[in-house]
Formats: sequence, C-alpha cells, structure tokens
Amino acid sequence: MHEDCEYAARALRSGASGYMNKGFHLRGFECRGSVESRAAEAFVSPSVSEGLMLRFTRSDSETPPHTTLSHREFRIFELLVQCQTTTRIARELSLSVKTVSTHKTRLLKKMGLQHQGELVRYAIEHKLVGH
Repeated sequence: MHEDCEYAARALRSGASGYMNKGFHLRGFECRGSVESRAAEAFVSPSVSEGLMLRFTRSDSETPPHTTLSHREFRIFELLVQCQTTTRIARELSLSVKTVSTHKTRLLKKMGLQHQGELVRYAIEHKLVGH
C-alpha cells in the first residue's frame, strides 16, 4: 500500500537511526556485522534514500497531507482505503469502534477530505495502493 520511503520516513521521524528494506542485499558483508557497525551511525538503504531525499527537500506547501498522519492514523488510513469498516478495523487493531471513528475523523480533517471515498481517490492519486 505504500512505498518503502513511507515506512522509512515514519521510522526516522520516530527516532530510528536508520532503515533497511527487505530487498537490501549486502554485497560482501555479513548482515549482522554490517548492522552492528551501522548501529552508531545513520544508515538508509540506497533504494529508499532517493525517495526520502525528495520528500525532505520539498517545501511545506508541497508536502503530501498523508505524511502528517501519526502511525496509528496512517494504519487506519490504509485499512479504510481497503474499504474495511470501522468495526473490522477496531477488531483488527484491538481498539474500540469509537477510537477508530475518532482517528478516522482526525485523519480526514488533517488531510482536508470529507469522506472515505475521497481517501481512496487520494491513495490512488498518490500511488499508495496497488503494491
């Protein structure tokens, strides 16, 4: 539903010192040794770095609204775009239906949208679906 840079951006914003996607192959390095040596420095796998650079060099007016969502809001956004009901989302995330509804209302407001159909259109336009 989202590109690797979406996960990476959220991880880095939450305090991670690096991000390696599953597709990253260490050429000539043992994975454990590389991870241990990278523990003291920031590292982002090359396939993700370009997307992150584009994202962080945009001006605030060019920043897509979905990037302002919290982890929980973004997860609910993902499930709503998959046309899940609030009841089903609540069950999947072990939340109350009221909590899911509150998150839905907040994320719609943050994104300047009115209803779930607009979320789906937004996700398609920003290539956040179909992966």
